[in-house]
Amino acid sequence: MTDHRSRIHPPRRLARRAASLSWTLGAALLLAQIAAAGGPKPQPNQAPARPPVNRKTFALKNVTVVDVAAGTEQHDMTVLIAGGKITGVGPTAKLRIPQGTRAIDVHGTFLIPGLWDFDVRAIDHAEDTFRLLVANGVTGVRDMDTTRSGAAIRDLRAAIARGTTVGPRLVTALDRIGGDNADAVRQAVREHKAAGADFINPGAALDAAAYKALVEEAAKVALPVGGAVPTAVGAADAAAAGQTTIDGLESIFRATSTRGSDLPTRLTASTEVAKSFSVEALANLAVDLAARKTRVCPTLVRWRGLAIAPDATTRRDRRLAYILKPVRTSWLPANYAPLANLKTDDFFALRLFVEHAKSVVRGLHAAGVGIVAGTGTDLTAPNVLPGFSLADELAVLVDAGFTPREALATATVEPVAALGRGRELGSIATGKLADLVLLEADPLFAIANVKRVRAVVLAGTMFDRGDLDDQLAISVAVE
Repeated sequence: MTDHRSRIHPPRRLARRAASLSWTLGAALLLAQIAAAGGPKPQPNQAPARPPVNRKTFALKNVTVVDVAAGTEQHDMTVLIAGGKITGVGPTAKLRIPQGTRAIDVHGTFLIPGLWDFDVRAIDHAEDTFRLLVANGVTGVRDMDTTRSGAAIRDLRAAIARGTTVGPRLVTALDRIGGDNADAVRQAVREHKAAGADFINPGAALDAAAYKALVEEAAKVALPVGGAVPTAVGAADAAAAGQTTIDGLESIFRATSTRGSDLPTRLTASTEVAKSFSVEALANLAVDLAARKTRVCPTLVRWRGLAIAPDATTRRDRRLAYILKPVRTSWLPANYAPLANLKTDDFFALRLFVEHAKSVVRGLHAAGVGIVAGTGTDLTAPNVLPGFSLADELAVLVDAGFTPREALATATVEPVAALGRGRELGSIATGKLADLVLLEADPLFAIANVKRVRAVVLAGTMFDRGDLDDQLAISVAVE
């Protein structure tokens, strides 16, 4: 099935409102309503400033350190942070805290590696998405497609490093590479390399010859290839060519259908996808993907977001307070072209289709295929909320049969392994980059506890609960 997202560019009013530091009576009422609903409690920008503290050199004392890869926990530990890195990890009773280091007693909390959302389109909407990502513990994203230039992204990274912009660690493909001319595709790959792309995202319309040229040229310039598999290329062929990740499940559905490439692509064909599903084909594909270490990023919440679009309870989600009204309005079925003509039975079929998608992911996972968590975050994707929806994706994976540890690994261990950055990220150890999330409850007990963020450490800088609430307050969608 095809990717039904379309690009829009919502107004950038949040940044201007934050700069003005003026809050209307409507803003105050909205904040009160959010608090009353039991959600995050954003504070107005004019709230009294908290006293300055050392946010870059500190120690977290009496914390439980979670080893996601091993599924183990170490209690009563101290973690030292300085210079953007973890400089020490050890039992609180034994580890000496250097003089001048701010010591923070966080007894009863759980420390995990920073979370990654491996499929977003957030850079084009940085003003509207970055704060929400960080406030939800997302310290790294892989951005699949942007209209910004390589120079603009370098400037954005520099602003994040300086602290003038709050945002996650960025891995970007720049824009997707399409076309059917092999020479032009090769040239585009070289241009992306020169512009600073971290990987290559193949366009859906690439024919087989152009795709072959793309992966060959990407290998020459040492850039991995990841993203949705072009319609003209099979999932197994993409893995054989060296594509490191398969994003979305469309190519998986084609590969596991008795109809193959004849499988209809419209949303109303979801029933046909399930009916033509071959268990044997999935088993064969899974063996192939696992052997080649090709990871899959299923973006299940994107499908769920479509299925629940007409549900009134969806529109009462208190987290929508952080999404601009024009964006929320564009998500309504009547305003979103792929959903506009769907009937009640079609939405019911979509819900059943989500269950089928979960069973496919469960089969891939059981066969040893690496799964990476991604949401498909794009302000045009209905009911996919920047930052918030990553926890939803992990919950869907648990519902699909993953343990909480396995689900958490898809947003920590697996993404950094896919990026080849396991030596510097993805676990809590001396010398690693300090991207961390402090939780109020044990995520290995219940994956929902990833929502209970006490603090975020981003590139060695501490954002406590008050800081995160301030970021959410800036993002409140006051209309």
